[in-house]
Amino acid sequence: MRKCYVLAMAAMLCCTAALPPAMPVQAASVQAEADSEWFSTGTDMKNITVYDAEKNGSFRMSGRSFTRGIVFTGASNDYETNAVSAVTYDVSAFSSISFTVGHLDNTALNSGTLSVIKDGTEADSVFLSYNITAREYTLDVSDAQSVTFSVTVSGKSQFGFGCFSADGSQPEKSSAAPEYDSPEKLMNAGYNMLNTAVYTAADKSQSFKMNGRTYYQGLVFSGGASYNETNASLFTVNTENVSRLRFTAGHIDNAARKNATVKIYRDNVHDEAEDILLTPDMAVKECELDVTDTKCLLLWIDRGGDSVYAFGDISADEKECGLKSAAPVYASPEKLLNASFNSENIVICSATDQSQSFKMNGRTYYQGIQFNGGMPYYDPNTSHISFNTENVSRLSFTAGHLDNSALKDATLYIYRDNVKSDEETISLNASMPLKNYVIDVSDTGVLTLVMERKTKSDSSVSISGYGFGNVAFDGKPAELECKTPKYTDAAQLLKAGFNTQKAIVYTGEDTSKSFAFGGETYTQGIVFGSGNGFTPATENRISFNVENVGAVTMKLGCVQSDGRGDSVMHVLLDNQELRQISLKKDMTVRECTFNTAGCSVLELVVPVSYTDSFAAADIQLSDSPVILRGDVSGDGEVGVDDAQTVLKAYTERISGKPLPLNAAQTEVGDVDGSGDISIEDVQLILKYYTENTVAGKKTPWEALMK
Repeated sequence: MRKCYVLAMAAMLCCTAALPPAMPVQAASVQAEADSEWFSTGTDMKNITVYDAEKNGSFRMSGRSFTRGIVFTGASNDYETNAVSAVTYDVSAFSSISFTVGHLDNTALNSGTLSVIKDGTEADSVFLSYNITAREYTLDVSDAQSVTFSVTVSGKSQFGFGCFSADGSQPEKSSAAPEYDSPEKLMNAGYNMLNTAVYTAADKSQSFKMNGRTYYQGLVFSGGASYNETNASLFTVNTENVSRLRFTAGHIDNAARKNATVKIYRDNVHDEAEDILLTPDMAVKECELDVTDTKCLLLWIDRGGDSVYAFGDISADEKECGLKSAAPVYASPEKLLNASFNSENIVICSATDQSQSFKMNGRTYYQGIQFNGGMPYYDPNTSHISFNTENVSRLSFTAGHLDNSALKDATLYIYRDNVKSDEETISLNASMPLKNYVIDVSDTGVLTLVMERKTKSDSSVSISGYGFGNVAFDGKPAELECKTPKYTDAAQLLKAGFNTQKAIVYTGEDTSKSFAFGGETYTQGIVFGSGNGFTPATENRISFNVENVGAVTMKLGCVQSDGRGDSVMHVLLDNQELRQISLKKDMTVRECTFNTAGCSVLELVVPVSYTDSFAAADIQLSDSPVILRGDVSGDGEVGVDDAQTVLKAYTERISGKPLPLNAAQTEVGDVDGSGDISIEDVQLILKYYTENTVAGKKTPWEALMK
C-alpha cells in the first residue's frame, strides 16, 4: 500500500468524527486488501504482463501454478539479445516486500539477470537461471521511496514474480505441489524439456527399443544436430510429493554409437558423484533416484553427436508404469535376424524367395549374416551386430569366408550382455573350410558379435568378408537351406571358380580367346601368370566347390617363360595341401588327376615370377574318384611315397603282421595283378614314376611289365 493512500484514508477518518466506531475496522480491511494488490500498482512498465485471477488466467513456475503476479515477458523473438523488462513500485509505505521469483515453465531456456534498483541506485543483482527452483525473495525497503525491478534476458525466456506480500502480510499462495497418481502423469507434467520425447500412451501406439526390448513408456533423449560434438537433452519435473524414481537406462537401438552422460540437478545443484555414464554397447541399467528432499529434478543428458538414449519403465514410489517393456519372441530365425540391432558393416539376408543370397566356398546361402563393408584404410576393420536372446537357448550357424572378398584373416569376438567372452573367440581365415558353430545363449540377454578384419596386410583396397549362413535357433532351421553347385561340364565349374587372384579363366565359350602350350591351342582352362617384367613371385590362385565332383583331371604345361624362375603348383583340398607339382620352362605336358570325393573345396595356387605363365587345360570332371594304379596315397599321382608305402606293407606282411592297407589301397598297390603285395610291385611303381614323372615319357604299366 502506498503512503499517500494511507494518509488520504487517515484524513478522511479525522474529518468524519460522526462515523460509528466500526469504521476503523472497515479501514483496516481495506488496507489489507490494498496490501494484497500492491503488485498491480506498478508504473513505468516495459515488457510486463500482470496476472490477476479475475482477468487473465495463470502462469507456472517450477511445476506450480500462480494466478496472481507479474511476468517479465523478455524478448519478442529467439534472436534478440539483452532484452529488458522492467517495472517500478512506490514502496514508501512499506518496510519490506516479499515475493516468489522463478523461470516460467516451458519458455525459452535462457538465463537472465534481475537488477533491484532503490531510488535510482542498484541495490542488488540476482542471477536467474532458467533452471531456478522458484524461491522466495525478500527486500528491505525501509530506506527507499521507490524500487525498480529490471530483468535482462536473451531470447524469449520469461521470469515471474508471484505470492506478493508487504510487511509480513499473508500472500496469496500458489497452487499446491502436484501429486501424481501414476508415473505417466508425472512424465506429462515435465517442463523445460529440450530434445526429449515423452512416451505415455496406454495402447501401445508408441514405443522405442533398447537392447531389442520394446518399451512403451519412458523418456527418449534425442534430437539435436549430428555435427555438434555435444548435444544436450533436458527434462525437468516437480518432485515435491515423490520420494523415489526408478527407471531402466539404455541406448536406443540403431542410433549413433557415441557415449552420453546423465547429469542430475537437484534444485539446480549438480553433484558429479551421481552422474550416470551411458555407452552404445551397454546392457540396460536399472537406476533409482531418492528425491525425498528435492523439489525440482532436472535430468541433463550430454550426448555425443546424434546418439540417442532413453529411460524406460519409469515408476514413482510404489506406482509402476502402465505398460511394461517386453522381450521379443521369434517365430523363425528370419524374424530373429530382422530384429537385430546396432549393426555396422553388416548385411542381413532373410528373404524367403531367393531374392537375396551370398556365397561361401562356392555354396549359395539365402539366409544369414554378412560381415563386410567399411573402409579399406581402417585397420582393423570392424563389423558388429547384436541380438536380444532372452527367449532363445541355442543359436547355430555355418561360418565361412565370403567368396571373392579379400583373402585376409579375421577374428570374431563374442560379447554376452556387454561382457567379452575371451574363451569363445573364433579365428577365421580366407581358405577355411565351412565350419558349424553352436552358441549357448540360455543365460544371455543380449548377444553381440564383433568381427575384426585385417585390411592393410597388402596393397589391395578390397576388404575381407565373412558370413554366417543357415542361422537357426532352438530347433528352428532356416526357411531356405543353402545350395551346393552341380556341374554338367567343366565350363560350368570354371565359371563358378572363386577367390580368384591373378589367374585368368577360359571357359571355352568364346573361341576367339585362347592360349597354347605343348604345341596345342586351348580355349578352355586356366592361365597362371602373364605378369610384367618387374613383378617377382606373384601368387596366382583359384578355388572350386567340388562337393558333387568325384575327380578333376587336367593337363599342365608352360605357356611362356623367360627362364628366370620355375614354379610349382600347390594343390589343396579343404585347405590341406594334397601335393606339389613342379612347373618348368621346358616341361612336357603332364596330365594330373585329383580325387575330390568327400571334399568340399579344391584350390590351386601357383606363384609366378615376372612374365612367366603356366596353364591347366583340357579339364575333365568325373562323378566318381579315378582309380590310378600305383597311387596308394590317393593324391592323384604315382610317386616315391607310394613305393615307400607298398614296401612298408610288404615288410609287414612277410613278418607275419597284418597288412597295413585297406582293400582299396591293396587293389591299387598290386600293380602286377598277382593278387598280393610283393617286392615286384615296389619296383614297378618306382619304374613308372621314373619314366612318366622324371623322364616325362608316357609309358603305360603294360610296357613296364613286359
